[in-house]
Amino acid sequence: PGPHPAVLVLAGSGGGTHEQRAALYAAHGYAALALGYFKSPGRPDHIDDTPLEYFETALQWMRDRLTPRDGFVAVSGVSRGGELVLLLASHFPALVSAVVAYVPSAVVHGTLRAGHPDKPRDATAWTWRGEALPNVWRDNPDADWHAFDHPPEPGQPVRQAPAFHTPLRNTQAVARARIPVERIRGPVLLISGTDDGFWPSTLYSEQVAETLRQRGDGAYVEHFRGEGAGHAIGLPQLPATQIAKPHPVAGLLLDGGGTALANARASAASWTRVVDFLADALQRSANSNAGRATAS
Repeated sequence: PGPHPAVLVLAGSGGGTHEQRAALYAAHGYAALALGYFKSPGRPDHIDDTPLEYFETALQWMRDRLTPRDGFVAVSGVSRGGELVLLLASHFPALVSAVVAYVPSAVVHGTLRAGHPDKPRDATAWTWRGEALPNVWRDNPDADWHAFDHPPEPGQPVRQAPAFHTPLRNTQAVARARIPVERIRGPVLLISGTDDGFWPSTLYSEQVAETLRQRGDGAYVEHFRGEGAGHAIGLPQLPATQIAKPHPVAGLLLDGGGTALANARASAASWTRVVDFLADALQRSANSNAGRATAS
């Protein structure tokens, strides 16, 4: 009968809504909102210039309309959605109770393959208060797109992850584009694949985790490493054999990395961690609220 804790569920660069993932959260007792932000009804077809205020409105709506248990609203996102949930928790820490970031980024990227075809790949993906959030590719002399565009061998799918290491060589660009995760108040669960073919999600997750651990305020952070897994760490008990597949927006055949076995194991094991992580985060939230009520 409720009230239930809530989870905002966000897709990645393929757009659309992750209704199946939201349904799985709902099966575990969460009021889950699968929110489309591009390539979904009523939204733009591409990721360009997506305002963070759109998600701020959604988070506030969830608090006001769903009246979640203990005011608990977590955010869960995959890939670009993993980048996004870290941005949201950094910009709206009072609205985000916990973060589940699947194969995320530590820095802001351009539109990449999800952008409008008439614009460059380093065009703005996210805006805040009418201003573009700087991305690590823009005006970066160390950025090299070669691996982004070319397969390792003719006729093979593109394994684009090596390209994402190149902009990280420029410390100034990284500093401009770094997600300010130290602002996050709630616990954070990072999930990565050590053989991610899309981008270096394990490196990114380690960078985020290190920054969070340096805060010294005791906030919980965990990094689940899917050993040998690729980018396709998702829901448990689903087929994991499709390693290479066309990008939903760009259409180019991409190598996500990993093996069917490693991806399936990582999907199952990481979901177990997600369930336990959110249960623990909810308990911490309840204890914190009870402590404040006693003090008052």
